[in-house]
Amino acid sequence: MTAPVIELVDLTKSFGDNRVLQGVDLAVDPGEVVAVLGRSGGGKSTMLRCINLLETPTSGGISVAGRSVFTDGRVARASELVTLRRQVGMLFQAFNVFPHLSVVENVALPLMRTAGKQAEEAVGTAVEYLCKVGLRDKVLQMPSRLSGGQLQRVALARALAQSPLALLFDEPTSALDPESTNEVLAVMKDLSAEGMTMMIVTHEVRFAMNVADTVIVMDGGVIVERGAPEQILESPTHERTRSFLSEHLV
Repeated sequence: MTAPVIELVDLTKSFGDNRVLQGVDLAVDPGEVVAVLGRSGGGKSTMLRCINLLETPTSGGISVAGRSVFTDGRVARASELVTLRRQVGMLFQAFNVFPHLSVVENVALPLMRTAGKQAEEAVGTAVEYLCKVGLRDKVLQMPSRLSGGQLQRVALARALAQSPLALLFDEPTSALDPESTNEVLAVMKDLSAEGMTMMIVTHEVRFAMNVADTVIVMDGGVIVERGAPEQILESPTHERTRSFLSEHLV
């Protein structure tokens, strides 16, 4: 039996006296797309940041591809963290694109620094993934010349170029206009069709229902409901799920 790509066991996270994650259990299988829904403040983004150890959990366990990266306060070694962040790419609301580098340099430079690729190979890989996300004609542009949707696709190409096992998306379209949102969502839909393992925190409920294999709803730091998209959409069992959907399916 294949190990989950990502597994969380009784994961908690506190900021002072504020317990943001209350004990989350979740397994994400290879090729599975998990959409994470819920109101702001429910713990969704904190959960993603804990998976990549951008936040250190308080307790519980995190495994990636069957290897423990966090167990009850013990964090993986620095070298393992570098590997983790290559294996599990993450895209944020902000694009985190270097403004002083060209588009192709933004993708190629991390390959040279973290994957040890030579410049020619790194540039070739960068161009390949920029083409994949629809930016063939933008490879030599500076970020200041790109739209928000194009910048988010540069960030996505940079993550994909690392050949990750999974991608985490934290509200990747929240800062975009409708046209740019559609551009980014189209690329994400293509990735799901290709079998990329993904966890997507989003308020784009209809997109989530169309692309996800599993939908989870978080509130108050716990998963209050999980199931297939059609079950969550048509027959939600929890009042918090029904309330969230009524606000976002208009």
